[in-house]
Amino acid sequence: MTAGTPKPFRLFAIVALKWTDFTERIISLKPREDDARRLARRIMVTMDDEFVRCRVRPMELTPAEVEAICFRWGQEDARSGEPVADELPGVYGRAYRAGFAAASEIGPGGGR
Repeated sequence: MTAGTPKPFRLFAIVALKWTDFTERIISLKPREDDARRLARRIMVTMDDEFVRCRVRPMELTPAEVEAICFRWGQEDARSGEPVADELPGVYGRAYRAGFAAASEIGPGGGR
């Protein structure tokens, strides 16, 4: 790691397998494993029609990688017609809203 490169930090990703196309996606990030496991169980109870399974995966992510994930979440929410989420703090919330705005400008299903 070079000087000035942000140090990765450990997070626990909830990775869900979608029924519609059997692709996996990160649907949540938690700093504590027990919180991630609890949320994964709750998601499977309440969203079993959307996800085949949820698993918790430890990940080492840089702040830029977390921002990219939040940006993608914003895009996915905009494309699926979800309302803007406002629970993400600071730079991560800004990344989410930027992704939401970018997908909203392109329209449903467009862009990457």
